[in-house]
Amino acid sequence: MKKTIALLIALTLVLTACESNRLYASPQEIYDYIEASAEPKLPLMLDIAEGRLPDYKVNIEDVKSFVAKEAAISAVFVQLIIIEAQKGKVNDVYNAMLEHQSKLKEAAFYPQAQKAAANSIAGVEGDLVYLICYEDAKNIENELLVFLGD
Repeated sequence: MKKTIALLIALTLVLTACESNRLYASPQEIYDYIEASAEPKLPLMLDIAEGRLPDYKVNIEDVKSFVAKEAAISAVFVQLIIIEAQKGKVNDVYNAMLEHQSKLKEAAFYPQAQKAAANSIAGVEGDLVYLICYEDAKNIENELLVFLGD
């Protein structure tokens, strides 16, 4: 009986260790993985400061942690925002990202920007909300989902 209990405990520990990264990954860890593994590589990206989140209609109090980046060169239209929402605030943050996505599509002027905005993706995975504005947004989303174990 003791061996069975010990075996069950060991099995539980192994399964817990193998669960999705979603339970343990911060937005920064997710971004670092994407930056290292995405093909084609992301351009040089700069931080979007927390003070700019309200410009995207995101209430700072709805955010537990986040990473927001945009291309360092304005000629390249790329944004990647990953937000860990506070409990019960995922829909509010997601709706803010959808509104921001809509504004990106309206503001896109140059052909590359229009393509990036048209291909942009807003999504939710658990308590994570993301917006990917990039010509290859689907590839970036795939990397994000691979990292999260989906």
